[in-house]
Amino acid sequence: MDEVNVTADIEDLATFAKSYNITYADLKRFNPWLRDRKLATGGKTLKIQIPQSVDMYYKTPNTYVHDPRWVVK
Repeated sequence: MDEVNVTADIEDLATFAKSYNITYADLKRFNPWLRDRKLATGGKTLKIQIPQSVDMYYKTPNTYVHDPRWVVK
């Protein structure tokens, strides 16, 4: 996972995501604090996480069941 420091406002996060070869949905999934289609920094430096291709998929499926009564036989 890469991190990008952003100091300037971003008018279109979809275009920003495309410049890093990811989708807007992936950008939002890895940065759930992004609430709008644009980003206003307010003079702050913000860190945006950019996923790499290996980060896009689950590595191991979750096979643990919390309560055995939930398993259908």
